[in-house]
This record gives sequence, C-alpha cells and structure tokens, in this order.
Amino acid sequence: MEWIGEDVIRRLKIVPAKYVVVETHIQKYRCGNCQKNGADTPIVEGKTDPPMIPGSNAEAEAISYVATEKFVTYAPLYRMEQQCNRIGIPLSRQTMSNWLLRASELWLEPIWNLMHLELLKEDIAHADETTVQVLNEPGRKAQSKSYMWLYRTGKEARQQLVLYEYQETRGAEHPENFLKEFEGYLHTDALSYKLPFIDYGDTSGAQIAVKSVTMYTLGSRLLKNSSSGADVKALQELLNQLGATLEVDGQFGSKTEAAVRTFQKKTGIKQDGKYGDQTHAALMAAVAEDDAGQQAMTETQPEPEQEQPVAGQTTIRVLIKSSGGKVNIRTGNGTSYSRITAVTPGTMLEYVASAFNGWQAVKIESQVGWVSGEFSEITSE
Repeated sequence: MEWIGEDVIRRLKIVPAKYVVVETHIQKYRCGNCQKNGADTPIVEGKTDPPMIPGSNAEAEAISYVATEKFVTYAPLYRMEQQCNRIGIPLSRQTMSNWLLRASELWLEPIWNLMHLELLKEDIAHADETTVQVLNEPGRKAQSKSYMWLYRTGKEARQQLVLYEYQETRGAEHPENFLKEFEGYLHTDALSYKLPFIDYGDTSGAQIAVKSVTMYTLGSRLLKNSSSGADVKALQELLNQLGATLEVDGQFGSKTEAAVRTFQKKTGIKQDGKYGDQTHAALMAAVAEDDAGQQAMTETQPEPEQEQPVAGQTTIRVLIKSSGGKVNIRTGNGTSYSRITAVTPGTMLEYVASAFNGWQAVKIESQVGWVSGEFSEITSE
C-alpha cells in the first residue's frame, strides 16, 4: 500500500489533579573508627529544603492548589475535604485552613508590607470600603457589620498596586494609620466625616472640589431601578435638595424611580424613571440654579447698587476652542444627538456637568447643551 496522507482526530481529555506523597530520603553517616576506639562518634546527615510551614507536611503546590480552589473557584474547604476523603486522603478542612493562615503570615504578609511601602510613595492613591460579615469572630456577634478597606494606586502609577485591609469598623483611624506616611492626593467617595490627617484648606474651595468629583461620579453610568452605590446616594441627596423626601440609602428603588419621574416631568424630559445623560444635565442645571438662589438669599452685599464678587468663590466655565470654524452644541453627549446651535471659538459658557466620555454640559440659550471635550476646556475665574 502507498501512503497518501492521514486524518487527524482531536478529542478533549481531562486529567484530574493528581495527589502524590513526596518522600525525601536523608542519608546519615557516622564515624566507624571513632566508635571502635571509644571516642565521641559524630553523626552527619544530608541537608534538605525546609518546609513551607514549620512542622507541616504540606508542599508549596498543595497550599497553592487549596488557595486557588478556595479564592479563585470559590470551592469551600469542606467540599475539598470530601473530595480528598473519596480518594482515601484524610485531609481535614481544619488542616487546610491552618495551611492558608500560616502561609499568608509567613509568605504573603511580607509581600503585602512591601506593597504598602511602595503605595505610600505614590502621588495619587484611591481608598474605599465595603461591608463584610465575619462568622465566629471573638467577642462579636455573627450579625455584626465589619469592613474591608481597599487602597490602590492611580492609573498613571508605574506599578499598579491593590491592597485590602480588614477592620471591624469604618472609623477614620483606619485610613489614618494606613496612610500615615502618605504625602500625595487621596481620592475617595463622599465620606461622612473628614479625615483628620488631610489638610482641607479653604472650606469653600474644598466644597467646590468635592462637588465637581461628585457630579462626575454621578453622571458616569446609567442609573435605574435596582442600581445601587455611592452615585445613587448622591442622586438621592440632590433630589431631596430639590424637594423630594427620599431615604438616602444608595438603593435605586421604586421611590427613587418615582422621584426621578417627577423631576423629568417638571423639566419636560422623557418620563422613563431612568437617570441618564439628559436627566443628569437637567438635574445639575437645576441644582446649580437652586444653589445660586440660596446663595443670593444668604449673601449680604456692601453696596447693593453694585455687584461684588464673593471672596473664596470660584466660577467654573467652559471655554470653546477650535482651530477651524464654529463648534456645535448638541442635546446630548455625542455626535448622534441633534444640534442646538453653534458657537464661535473663544466663547465662555457656564459649566454644568461632565460626562464619562469627556463631553461637557453647558448652559446655552436658557437650556442645557453638550459640547465635545475635544473642542472645550474647563476653566475657572
């Protein structure tokens, strides 16, 4: 027969994880002549690598496998215990738990400490916290609320670092201790307290800065029924400022949806109960107008016939710039939205908000319009 080729058939085969016992034989030697002559008999034995955990028979591969199964595939230790028992290996969940705890203390905690030192050298850091529930914690009920704090570097850092730190409370002393030697800028969400180790400087300026960040965060995604988070909480606070009576819990439920619909009806926007770009721009304009009205009611001018600037107050505006002709102002934050008007380069417009894609909301002809960030620049005066 003459060979004319071959067919290749491929089938998937899975080889289960293999459990093996590694035996290390350590050779021992003694001095035979010393023993015959009645002298002290020295014993010499070979050297071996120390165990990963002192007093434990776990190899590094066994510990890493258990850690991967638990923290990556979320397999509980009791299931791994049952799996081992089915193949005749008496490995308890308590033993595996001790492996993870001791290996973390001996090998991962030093790395965490080095990462911590590197993060403190950065110019920008981010911090946030979330609730967790811990079972069987000494001196605390299982229903007690605990917190996992997260710290990370900014996106421009040479080495991205993300660190988690468990604490029982949300107290300011935890970020204060963690960031004790940090000298850069800390980016957080709307904390309900001031961090004692940060110099906030002029109060009015700090309020403007925090408000700008809050507006940007609030408009960065579509909010609707079942959404949750700090941006929902910011939305509820702003709606309450305009007359709503919502519980500020960060949960976008039926009451928040109804409040959004009511606001949309008042401003002539499509009443879908969702908080998107158009509703965001209208809300920022309404809040800015409300803030201006409240400020006008509380301020006292030294010369009523002449308008005086308020000390410490910053007016945020948008400068239109272009190397070509006029720049379009649109009804939404994208070129697919219809055009309201076109303005010449150099025009200064009142700033309202920023969208996630870089477009700026501005006041134009008694309404809110949007201009591309490519042709605009936020400035202050």
